[in-house]
Amino acid sequence: MGIEQPTLFPEPDGWGDGRNLHDVEYLHVRAKRIVNRVPEASRMPFRFTINAYRGCAHACTYCFARPTHEFLGMNAGEDFERRIVVKVNAVEKLRRELREPRWAGDHIAMGTNTDPYQPAEGRYRLTRGIIEALGEAGNEFSILTKSPMIVRDLDVLVAAAGRTHVRCNLSIGTVDREVWRLGSIQRAWRLGTLAVFALLVVVSAGAIGAIDTGRIPGTAALALAVVALPLLLVFLFRRGLEPVPLAGIGLAALIALAVLGRMAQTHYLDERYSSTAPDYPKTEQPATELNQGLGSAYDWAREARGLRLALSGTMGALFQYGLWGGDSSNTVTYIGRKGPRGSFNEIRECPEWIAALNDGDYDYVITTPTYHQDDPAADTAPPQRDWISHAGNVQHVASAGLVDIWKITGTLDPLACAAVTAGTPPGAPLPPATK
Repeated sequence: MGIEQPTLFPEPDGWGDGRNLHDVEYLHVRAKRIVNRVPEASRMPFRFTINAYRGCAHACTYCFARPTHEFLGMNAGEDFERRIVVKVNAVEKLRRELREPRWAGDHIAMGTNTDPYQPAEGRYRLTRGIIEALGEAGNEFSILTKSPMIVRDLDVLVAAAGRTHVRCNLSIGTVDREVWRLGSIQRAWRLGTLAVFALLVVVSAGAIGAIDTGRIPGTAALALAVVALPLLLVFLFRRGLEPVPLAGIGLAALIALAVLGRMAQTHYLDERYSSTAPDYPKTEQPATELNQGLGSAYDWAREARGLRLALSGTMGALFQYGLWGGDSSNTVTYIGRKGPRGSFNEIRECPEWIAALNDGDYDYVITTPTYHQDDPAADTAPPQRDWISHAGNVQHVASAGLVDIWKITGTLDPLACAAVTAGTPPGAPLPPATK
């Protein structure tokens, strides 16, 4: 590759590491190839890398990449820090190489030679373009950086992570304030950047990934609180907002999100999980289940506070949100075994089911039928209603269709299962409901 156009302008670019590196020279080159193969003899855990820049204005004295600058006819000292080679065609070259038939989509590592988010990236935005290209191609990659500038590209990183495996690694030399140099606020920003990515990992792997946010609006507020709000605060701080008003904005936003999220969640439960839900779509879940008695159980649970509820039957397990109560203070526990991918498996034997109830110290039991996905209307009365009706120390509180609510007043008798198996017909008349 040949040098075509040297340029000269002062640093920093606004997203640097806080050091005033004046008169850094940027040498524009057009690379013949941008994806580099790592020698087979290397002990590195990857075989391909991308380095959009050669040399690094971070100027770490211990950087192992310094000797590579000598290959370009420059020295490994000041030239490495102040004469930065910029591969200006990196993005277009990468797109072309990713389309080559011989490319097998191997993992590509960035930041293995010089930092992809060094101050030059604030002007050239090559790393951002590379991330976009890799994401569009579904090619997995990793990034190693010590710069908080990576937060700028969260949008394209998240988009890429939706298509392929993405790993981001933050290098933090020390957290000992006694050895921090001038500009230590930037070290704090690195810790803050790491915290933002940790939140993203938790959210994407847990709350947001496991819950249908389109159907449970309260979790949308959670997503805003743990992802969007930190990014907003970073943006405002970078625009010069002082810490005190910044903290005030953050606190006010959290309170507003909590209140609005609560209101949205309550409205959602009222509109979707209630026997009196207005104009409920009859073709959507749980329309059939509401008519089978689940709606009455929701209405009962909405008035309850702080109860420990045992839930039997896969129909109730799949549509249990409405049982949490008006203020979500009820604790709902499925009596059964949780299977892979969030599935629920019922306890098929009466003694084992009774024992599970006794072990849990529950206030109430709600029995619902087994859920038949292909034909929800075909559900029949669950056997658990017969088991518990013979177990003693229970009061039948309410009943609607195939759903029953039982109050536990003492230890249930597992020997009662013998009476059920001895010939008591399933679906026998239940004791009258009591308040």
